[in-house]
Amino acid sequence: MSIIHFTHIPKTAGSSFVKSYLEPEFGPNYFRPSGYREFARKSYPASACIHGHFPYGMHYFKPFQKQEYITFFRDPVERCRSHYYFVLQNKRHYDYDRLSQISLNDAFLYKSKLPYSALQSNLQTKFTAGVLYGFSGLYSEKKILKKAKQHLIKKYTGIGIQEQFEESCKRFEETFGWKQVITTERFQKTNKKAPLDENTIRMIENHNQLDLELYEFVKKNYFPKIY
Repeated sequence: MSIIHFTHIPKTAGSSFVKSYLEPEFGPNYFRPSGYREFARKSYPASACIHGHFPYGMHYFKPFQKQEYITFFRDPVERCRSHYYFVLQNKRHYDYDRLSQISLNDAFLYKSKLPYSALQSNLQTKFTAGVLYGFSGLYSEKKILKKAKQHLIKKYTGIGIQEQFEESCKRFEETFGWKQVITTERFQKTNKKAPLDENTIRMIENHNQLDLELYEFVKKNYFPKIY
């Protein structure tokens, strides 16, 4: 038995995965801490699930408990598009005031003042590398990407991709013996997304080169028969 950390990267079908598998499977042993401090102070059973928008590295707070990681990825361009329009439909979102005033393309013209930017910071790579929240400047991009790949190979027990959600879930079922409860409903869904022009696609790609390479790495190594 071990604590399972779900590294929930925003807009990668994580909420649907939680509602379909993690919440029903773990029941009272499913936890969503409000932050690092709460996680560090709280005691957890040997078999528990910790869910949140936390990067790799939560196990450092509980060095004497067995822990493992799972996560989902998504095509970086589509993830950015989904995130932008998801914010626009949620006025309570922390980034609504900023993004509701600019186009998706314009969001890449200046650096966000937020602790991290879900659009222009190679978010998927930094989450799995564990170098978020002001520390990414300590590493070269090459090293960040290398750390992310190493963690996926050595530390992540389960890896899925949003574009192959059903196949990914089958693999989690086989690995952990979980049973899916909800089969059709999607949660935290982005309702309306406008098509992207070529310029916006290039802007997203230029700001997320690490994510593009990591996503190809995941497809090649974990879904080779599909791609």
